[in-house]
Amino acid sequence: MPACPLVDCHTHTSFSDGHASFEDNVRAAAAAGCRVMVSTDHLTLPASMDANCEVQVVEGDLPAHRLAFEDARKLAAQIAPELTFIYGFECDWYEGCEPLVEHWSQGAVVRLGSVHWIGNPGDIAAGAAGTAGTEDVARPDTPDSLCGWIDDDTNLHVWENLGVRGVWECYVDDWCRACESSLNFDAMAHPDLVMRFSRTALHPTLTPRRFGSRWPNAPTIRVAALRSRPPHRARGSTITTPRPGCCAASPMPRCPSPLARTRTAPATSAGTSARPRPTPTTAATGPSISPTPPANGNPRPSPN
Repeated sequence: MPACPLVDCHTHTSFSDGHASFEDNVRAAAAAGCRVMVSTDHLTLPASMDANCEVQVVEGDLPAHRLAFEDARKLAAQIAPELTFIYGFECDWYEGCEPLVEHWSQGAVVRLGSVHWIGNPGDIAAGAAGTAGTEDVARPDTPDSLCGWIDDDTNLHVWENLGVRGVWECYVDDWCRACESSLNFDAMAHPDLVMRFSRTALHPTLTPRRFGSRWPNAPTIRVAALRSRPPHRARGSTITTPRPGCCAASPMPRCPSPLARTRTAPATSAGTSARPRPTPTTAATGPSISPTPPANGNPRPSPN
Protein backbone atom coordinates (compact mmCIF):
# COMPACT_ATOMS: atom_id res chain seq x y z
CA MET A 1 0.00 0.00 0.00
CA PRO A 2 1.52 3.38 -0.97
CA ALA A 3 2.29 5.78 1.86
CA CYS A 4 -0.05 8.71 2.33
CA PRO A 5 1.40 12.06 1.23
CA LEU A 6 2.64 14.25 4.05
CA VAL A 7 0.44 17.33 4.56
CA ASP A 8 0.91 20.00 7.23
CA CYS A 9 -1.98 22.42 7.70
CA HIS A 10 -0.76 24.15 10.88
CA THR A 11 2.59 25.97 10.84
CA HIS A 12 3.88 29.18 12.39
CA THR A 13 6.80 31.54 11.86
CA SER A 14 8.58 34.18 13.88
CA PHE A 15 6.04 36.69 12.57
CA SER A 16 3.71 35.38 15.28
CA ASP A 17 4.71 32.94 18.03
CA GLY A 18 6.92 30.59 16.03
CA HIS A 19 10.70 30.47 15.91
CA ALA A 20 11.38 29.75 12.23
CA SER A 21 11.11 31.80 9.06
CA PHE A 22 9.00 30.96 6.03
CA GLU A 23 12.16 29.79 4.28
CA ASP A 24 13.11 27.57 7.21
CA ASN A 25 9.70 25.91 7.09
CA VAL A 26 9.94 25.39 3.33
CA ARG A 27 13.35 23.73 3.65
CA ALA A 28 12.10 21.51 6.48
CA ALA A 29 9.04 20.55 4.44
CA ALA A 30 11.17 19.74 1.41
CA ALA A 31 13.52 17.60 3.51
CA ALA A 32 10.58 15.71 5.00
CA GLY A 33 8.97 15.06 1.63
CA CYS A 34 5.93 17.17 2.46
CA ARG A 35 3.51 17.62 -0.44
CA VAL A 36 1.27 20.37 0.96
CA MET A 37 2.08 22.95 3.63
CA VAL A 38 -0.22 25.72 4.84
CA SER A 39 1.23 28.76 6.57
CA THR A 40 -1.04 29.62 9.51
CA ASP A 41 0.56 32.34 11.60
CA HIS A 42 -1.70 33.74 14.31
CA LEU A 43 -3.81 36.55 12.90
CA THR A 44 -3.85 40.09 14.26
CA LEU A 45 -5.65 40.53 17.60
CA PRO A 46 -7.34 43.46 19.36
CA ALA A 47 -5.26 45.45 21.81
CA SER A 48 -7.59 44.39 24.63
CA MET A 49 -6.45 40.77 24.22
CA ASP A 50 -2.73 40.99 23.39
CA ALA A 51 -1.43 44.48 24.03
CA ASN A 52 2.19 43.29 23.98
CA CYS A 53 1.79 41.66 20.53
CA GLU A 54 3.24 38.36 21.75
CA VAL A 55 1.15 35.91 19.76
CA GLN A 56 0.09 37.51 16.49
CA VAL A 57 1.11 39.11 13.22
CA VAL A 58 0.58 42.76 14.09
CA GLU A 59 -1.49 44.79 11.68
CA GLY A 60 1.46 46.87 10.48
CA ASP A 61 3.40 43.73 9.56
CA LEU A 62 0.69 42.14 7.39
CA PRO A 63 2.12 43.47 4.06
CA ALA A 64 5.65 42.34 4.96
CA HIS A 65 4.25 38.99 6.08
CA ARG A 66 2.69 38.41 2.66
CA LEU A 67 5.85 39.45 0.83
CA ALA A 68 7.95 37.08 2.94
CA PHE A 69 5.53 34.27 2.13
CA GLU A 70 5.78 34.96 -1.60
CA ASP A 71 9.60 34.86 -1.43
CA ALA A 72 9.39 31.51 0.35
CA ARG A 73 6.93 30.22 -2.24
CA LYS A 74 9.47 30.99 -4.95
CA LEU A 75 12.07 29.08 -2.96
CA ALA A 76 9.69 26.13 -2.70
CA ALA A 77 9.24 26.13 -6.45
CA GLN A 78 13.02 25.90 -6.88
CA ILE A 79 13.96 23.27 -4.29
CA ALA A 80 10.72 21.27 -4.04
CA PRO A 81 8.50 21.64 -7.11
CA GLU A 82 6.17 18.96 -5.74
CA LEU A 83 5.46 21.05 -2.62
CA THR A 84 2.33 23.21 -2.66
CA PHE A 85 2.75 26.13 -0.26
CA ILE A 86 -0.50 27.85 0.72
CA TYR A 87 -1.06 31.21 2.41
CA GLY A 88 -3.32 31.23 5.44
CA PHE A 89 -3.85 32.34 9.01
CA GLU A 90 -4.85 30.76 12.27
CA CYS A 91 -7.75 32.96 13.31
CA ASP A 92 -8.75 33.09 16.95
CA TRP A 93 -12.49 33.08 17.52
CA TYR A 94 -13.84 35.32 20.28
CA GLU A 95 -17.11 37.14 20.80
CA GLY A 96 -17.67 39.67 17.99
CA CYS A 97 -14.53 38.77 16.04
CA GLU A 98 -16.14 38.19 12.63
CA PRO A 99 -15.69 41.63 11.00
CA LEU A 100 -12.17 41.98 12.37
CA VAL A 101 -11.08 38.55 11.13
CA GLU A 102 -12.63 39.23 7.72
CA HIS A 103 -10.65 42.47 7.46
CA TRP A 104 -7.29 41.28 8.78
CA SER A 105 -7.27 37.97 6.89
CA GLN A 106 -7.96 39.40 3.44
CA GLY A 107 -5.83 37.54 0.91
CA ALA A 108 -5.68 34.31 2.90
CA VAL A 109 -6.48 31.13 0.99
CA VAL A 110 -7.06 29.16 4.22
CA ARG A 111 -8.59 30.30 7.47
CA LEU A 112 -7.80 27.88 10.30
CA GLY A 113 -10.16 28.57 13.19
CA SER A 114 -9.13 28.15 16.81
CA VAL A 115 -10.01 29.14 20.36
CA HIS A 116 -7.43 30.15 22.96
CA TRP A 117 -9.31 32.88 24.83
CA ILE A 118 -12.57 32.29 26.70
CA GLY A 119 -14.97 34.87 28.07
CA ASN A 120 -15.17 38.62 27.56
CA PRO A 121 -12.54 39.88 25.05
CA GLY A 122 -12.92 43.49 26.16
CA ASP A 123 -13.20 46.52 23.88
CA ILE A 124 -12.21 44.84 20.62
CA ALA A 125 -13.35 47.89 18.62
CA ALA A 126 -10.64 50.05 20.22
CA GLY A 127 -8.10 48.94 17.61
CA ALA A 128 -5.53 46.34 16.68
CA ALA A 129 -2.75 45.57 19.11
CA GLY A 130 0.33 47.68 18.51
CA THR A 131 -1.45 50.50 16.70
CA ALA A 132 -1.33 54.13 17.78
CA GLY A 133 -3.86 55.12 20.40
CA THR A 134 -4.30 51.65 21.87
CA GLU A 135 -1.68 51.89 24.58
CA ASP A 136 -4.25 52.55 27.29
CA VAL A 137 -6.91 50.07 26.21
CA ALA A 138 -8.12 48.22 29.29
CA ARG A 139 -7.43 44.51 29.61
CA PRO A 140 -10.47 42.49 30.70
CA ASP A 141 -8.43 39.53 32.00
CA THR A 142 -7.75 40.92 35.46
CA PRO A 143 -6.71 38.47 38.20
CA ASP A 144 -10.27 38.25 39.50
CA SER A 145 -11.90 37.88 36.07
CA LEU A 146 -13.48 34.87 34.37
CA CYS A 147 -11.84 35.51 31.00
CA GLY A 148 -8.43 35.16 29.42
CA TRP A 149 -6.01 32.80 27.69
CA ILE A 150 -6.43 29.18 28.75
CA ASP A 151 -3.01 28.04 27.50
CA ASP A 152 -0.84 30.65 29.20
CA ASP A 153 1.01 28.78 31.92
CA THR A 154 2.35 32.05 33.35
CA ASN A 155 -1.15 33.30 34.18
CA LEU A 156 -3.63 30.71 35.39
CA HIS A 157 -6.21 33.00 36.93
CA VAL A 158 -8.99 31.82 34.61
CA TRP A 159 -8.41 28.21 35.72
CA GLU A 160 -8.38 29.25 39.35
CA ASN A 161 -11.51 31.43 39.12
CA LEU A 162 -13.68 29.22 36.90
CA GLY A 163 -12.46 25.88 38.12
CA VAL A 164 -11.30 23.10 35.87
CA ARG A 165 -14.74 21.94 34.80
CA GLY A 166 -15.80 25.53 34.16
CA VAL A 167 -12.86 26.12 31.80
CA TRP A 168 -13.55 22.87 29.95
CA GLU A 169 -17.22 23.71 29.50
CA CYS A 170 -16.53 27.27 28.34
CA TYR A 171 -13.88 26.07 25.90
CA VAL A 172 -16.11 23.41 24.36
CA ASP A 173 -18.96 25.89 24.04
CA ASP A 174 -16.77 28.53 22.36
CA TRP A 175 -15.14 25.97 20.05
CA CYS A 176 -18.59 24.86 18.88
CA ARG A 177 -19.62 28.49 18.36
CA ALA A 178 -16.48 29.00 16.27
CA CYS A 179 -17.50 26.04 14.11
CA GLU A 180 -20.87 27.70 13.49
CA SER A 181 -19.46 31.19 12.96
CA SER A 182 -20.27 33.11 9.79
CA LEU A 183 -16.52 33.04 9.07
CA ASN A 184 -16.99 29.43 7.89
CA PHE A 185 -13.47 28.37 8.79
CA ASP A 186 -11.85 25.95 6.35
CA ALA A 187 -10.73 23.80 9.29
CA MET A 188 -10.68 23.97 13.07
CA ALA A 189 -7.52 23.57 15.15
CA HIS A 190 -6.88 21.58 18.32
CA PRO A 191 -10.26 20.79 19.87
CA ASP A 192 -8.15 19.23 22.65
CA LEU A 193 -6.27 22.42 23.60
CA VAL A 194 -8.10 22.42 26.93
CA MET A 195 -6.17 19.23 27.75
CA ARG A 196 -2.89 21.15 27.74
CA PHE A 197 -2.53 20.79 31.50
CA SER A 198 -4.48 17.54 31.85
CA ARG A 199 -1.49 15.62 33.21
CA THR A 200 -1.25 18.00 36.12
CA ALA A 201 -3.88 19.24 38.54
CA LEU A 202 -5.85 20.82 35.68
CA HIS A 203 -8.08 17.98 34.63
CA PRO A 204 -11.68 17.35 35.68
CA THR A 205 -12.45 14.42 37.93
CA LEU A 206 -16.06 13.79 37.06
CA THR A 207 -17.19 11.96 40.18
CA PRO A 208 -19.60 12.82 43.01
CA ARG A 209 -16.56 14.03 44.98
CA ARG A 210 -16.56 17.11 42.76
CA PHE A 211 -19.57 18.37 44.67
CA GLY A 212 -17.75 17.97 47.97
CA SER A 213 -15.20 20.72 47.28
CA ARG A 214 -12.50 18.26 46.23
CA TRP A 215 -11.09 20.40 43.40
CA PRO A 216 -7.41 21.31 43.83
CA ASN A 217 -6.99 24.70 45.41
CA ALA A 218 -5.43 27.65 43.56
CA PRO A 219 -1.86 27.29 44.93
CA THR A 220 -1.84 23.58 44.04
CA ILE A 221 -3.04 24.35 40.51
CA ARG A 222 -0.45 27.06 39.98
CA VAL A 223 2.52 25.10 41.30
CA ALA A 224 1.63 21.87 39.49
CA ALA A 225 1.14 23.59 36.13
CA LEU A 226 4.24 25.77 36.31
CA ARG A 227 6.42 22.82 37.26
CA SER A 228 5.16 20.75 34.38
CA ARG A 229 5.36 23.24 31.51
CA PRO A 230 8.15 25.33 29.98
CA PRO A 231 7.92 29.06 30.82
CA HIS A 232 6.69 30.05 27.39
CA ARG A 233 3.34 29.73 25.70
CA ALA A 234 3.79 27.92 22.38
CA ARG A 235 0.55 27.47 20.48
CA GLY A 236 1.61 25.76 17.31
CA SER A 237 4.29 23.68 15.72
CA THR A 238 6.86 25.27 13.43
CA ILE A 239 7.98 21.95 12.01
CA THR A 240 6.45 20.12 9.13
CA THR A 241 6.31 16.59 10.47
CA PRO A 242 3.05 15.16 11.80
CA ARG A 243 2.40 15.89 15.45
CA PRO A 244 2.32 13.05 17.97
CA GLY A 245 -0.99 12.04 19.44
CA CYS A 246 -2.43 14.16 22.18
CA CYS A 247 -1.99 13.28 25.81
CA ALA A 248 -3.87 10.46 27.42
CA ALA A 249 -7.55 11.27 27.37
CA SER A 250 -9.22 12.31 30.59
CA PRO A 251 -12.99 12.03 31.09
CA MET A 252 -14.65 14.68 28.98
CA PRO A 253 -17.50 16.81 30.31
CA ARG A 254 -20.80 16.16 28.65
CA CYS A 255 -21.79 18.79 26.13
CA PRO A 256 -23.88 18.99 22.98
CA SER A 257 -21.90 17.68 20.04
CA PRO A 258 -21.75 19.89 16.93
CA LEU A 259 -21.09 16.88 14.74
CA ALA A 260 -24.78 16.27 14.23
CA ARG A 261 -24.87 19.36 12.04
CA THR A 262 -22.14 18.47 9.59
CA ARG A 263 -22.55 18.83 5.87
CA THR A 264 -20.60 17.90 2.80
CA ALA A 265 -17.91 20.44 1.98
CA PRO A 266 -18.45 22.38 -1.25
CA ALA A 267 -16.47 21.31 -4.27
CA THR A 268 -13.40 23.34 -5.12
CA SER A 269 -12.43 23.99 -8.70
CA ALA A 270 -8.82 23.32 -9.53
CA GLY A 271 -6.71 26.41 -10.10
CA THR A 272 -8.89 28.88 -8.25
CA SER A 273 -9.56 29.83 -4.68
CA ALA A 274 -12.92 31.43 -5.43
CA ARG A 275 -15.04 28.74 -3.86
CA PRO A 276 -18.51 29.42 -2.47
CA ARG A 277 -18.70 30.18 1.22
CA PRO A 278 -21.53 28.02 2.64
CA THR A 279 -24.17 29.09 5.10
CA PRO A 280 -22.89 29.21 8.71
CA THR A 281 -24.15 25.84 9.87
CA THR A 282 -20.96 23.83 9.58
CA ALA A 283 -19.00 22.33 12.39
CA ALA A 284 -15.52 21.53 11.11
CA THR A 285 -13.76 18.59 12.61
CA GLY A 286 -10.15 17.75 13.42
CA PRO A 287 -7.57 16.90 12.56
CA SER A 288 -7.12 19.83 10.23
CA ILE A 289 -7.40 18.89 6.56
CA SER A 290 -6.06 21.22 3.93
CA PRO A 291 -8.47 22.22 1.16
CA THR A 292 -7.59 21.42 -2.40
CA PRO A 293 -4.77 23.90 -2.98
CA PRO A 294 -5.04 26.33 -5.87
CA ALA A 295 -2.45 25.65 -8.52
CA ASN A 296 -1.51 29.29 -8.83
CA GLY A 297 -1.43 30.19 -5.12
CA ASN A 298 -3.77 33.13 -5.66
CA PRO A 299 -5.62 34.28 -2.54
CA ARG A 300 -9.35 34.13 -2.02
CA PRO A 301 -11.22 37.27 -3.14
CA SER A 302 -11.53 40.03 -0.57
CA PRO A 303 -14.90 40.03 1.25
CA ASN A 304 -17.55 42.38 0.01
